[in-house]
Amino acid sequence: MKMNHTLLYSMLLGLCTTLVSCRDEELNPYVAPEPGVHGFGQFLTADGDAIPAVDEFYSQTAIDNAIAVDSAAQTTASVPFQVRYVSIDQKLLANSMTLYVEFDQPYTDPDGNPRIAAFGGTSPGPTIPPGTQWTSLENLQNREPVSLSITLQDVYDLYKDATFDYGNGVVNVFSAENGRPEGARFHTGDRVRIYWRIHADNDLYFGSWSPSVCNEFLGANCYIEFGVD
Repeated sequence: MKMNHTLLYSMLLGLCTTLVSCRDEELNPYVAPEPGVHGFGQFLTADGDAIPAVDEFYSQTAIDNAIAVDSAAQTTASVPFQVRYVSIDQKLLANSMTLYVEFDQPYTDPDGNPRIAAFGGTSPGPTIPPGTQWTSLENLQNREPVSLSITLQDVYDLYKDATFDYGNGVVNVFSAENGRPEGARFHTGDRVRIYWRIHADNDLYFGSWSPSVCNEFLGANCYIEFGVD
């Protein structure tokens, strides 16, 4: 009987050793987190304030109350802003940030329904934001903002050849047929969004997250948006 117990224990020990030694690490559900970077954009008010502040959540209402382009100014209006990249653990640095611009026009269709003509397309991938590529920033430092500005002339230059069917056939976005001739290209209600794509020094790209993530963390967002009054 003692011999049988010894044999049984030996078999169980051998089975456990086999199970442990043959474990496939590829089947391990734990995935070690990789380092990453994110972006943070802010508009600059006439008083020199940056919104949203680093310790405030992104609020489009607050931005619209402080930042807007007068439609009477058209292409001469300039909107100052700043962007930065943030590497929390400093394991990655950014080689560059590429900025993209998306443009929306509100309009009324032939049946009297309010519509939005969106220009810039949808995001073609998780690291590429929607919009049309506008400019690139290099020689960046972690958490250090880079100041620049965008004008409605910049938006016009990006989309001057775009066309759209507003309900009565395809016309140029900025045309008399669309009620937007030179001198009245931008109307009240137009919206402009600026996105970014970050190229890190490990040759990975970091783009836009989902809207819920973009606006739920302090000191991080995926775009900034302003309107035309």
